[in-house]
Amino acid sequence: MKNLSSCHASRSEDFDLIRVSGPDAERFLQGQLSCDLRRATAEQSVRGTLCNLKGRVISDLRVIRQEDADNVPVLYLLTRSGMAEVILNTLSKYQVFFKVQLTRVTETHELIQLIADDLDQLQSLIESELPAAPDQITTGPGHVIIRLPDLDAAPTRFEILLKRENDQDRDDKAQFISDRLQSECQPLDKNTWLSHDIRNGIVHIRPGQQELFTPQLLNYDLNGAVDFKKGCYTGQEVVARMHYRAEAKKRLGKVTLPAETPFSDLGLDEEKDLLISASRQDGRRDYLLIASTDAGRRDSRITLFTETEASLGS
Repeated sequence: MKNLSSCHASRSEDFDLIRVSGPDAERFLQGQLSCDLRRATAEQSVRGTLCNLKGRVISDLRVIRQEDADNVPVLYLLTRSGMAEVILNTLSKYQVFFKVQLTRVTETHELIQLIADDLDQLQSLIESELPAAPDQITTGPGHVIIRLPDLDAAPTRFEILLKRENDQDRDDKAQFISDRLQSECQPLDKNTWLSHDIRNGIVHIRPGQQELFTPQLLNYDLNGAVDFKKGCYTGQEVVARMHYRAEAKKRLGKVTLPAETPFSDLGLDEEKDLLISASRQDGRRDYLLIASTDAGRRDSRITLFTETEASLGS
């Protein structure tokens, strides 16, 4: 019997993980990603993007700094399922100039996504300290806990990376956390998770979407995924020019429609403008989309994210 009604958790297959190691790991990624790697610490993860030379987003990702058994810094890139190959193919073009190793390590890890109302109860359940603020992380044997940004004070969302059981480095603590969450928490419905993403304007690039969007279209220039003070990286000049000199004609928006109302009723193209959709318990459907910033050209049911909302506290 599930004992915690205030916590919902489930394993997710929707992730890819890349390990970046070697003496030049940080310097290499600093020249490729839009985020400032110097901000990634043992307590703080950073959101970023990998762009092409034209400033279009190849992938979004989260950088997590850890240490190996010899206390040498190692960087992990957490992204959505199917994107590791895309990222590795891109980074490998520049890898030859640096002492760095790039390895997909998804198979040796599992990801648990959870939503909790009572953080004290959750902390007691897994006997691990929780991150206190968005994008902060706490690390223990075989696990990393990531607190996600959220416009609402509660509930709070986390992602927990765990070593898999078949990995020789699997720690008993990782197994303990996995077992406790699966046995004590309510199951987490995928649509519930996606609805939280939509409400918060969180969009992830998925296979087939690479190089279709600019950071500006997805609000990455507002939510902290792009650091405009860090210096050069691939695509930086174009991204900066769009942010400082070009007024955005389209931005990220959201809308909730009755189940019987088609997306096309908004006057938008489902293939080009729809990013995520999720069904709600009341039968309606949430949509995260790209829409015109001109109110006269935008369906009145669509709400654009304000700059404050888009920043997600970054």
